[in-house]
Amino acid sequence: MKLIWDSELNNYSISLKLMQLYTTIEIEQLQQHQDLPYLIKVMEWVKLFLGKPHPNLGRPGVVCPFVPHSLKSNSIRLAVIRAKDLYPEDVEEIVGRYRDIFLGEWKLKNRN
Repeated sequence: MKLIWDSELNNYSISLKLMQLYTTIEIEQLQQHQDLPYLIKVMEWVKLFLGKPHPNLGRPGVVCPFVPHSLKSNSIRLAVIRAKDLYPEDVEEIVGRYRDIFLGEWKLKNRN
């Protein structure tokens, strides 16, 4: 997090660095990275919970029907956000920027 002077607003704004987005394959290839334990834990949860049926779901099929194809196509992206020193508005901005990345990629893949 870095403070930057914004001359238009006549005050400081916070520059938030986006963390690296990793695909499933990239996570499997990572070695000795500080975020690796967190990425592995979340990816295991995606595969073993979201990508599998659950008896309490109330319907047949996997918890999230998009997960199996997303895993096969390597289209799931994960990042670790270190939120300890961030305000809720900072986290909101970071998530919004990731949303914009996702929507941009989606539009590129789904052009007519």
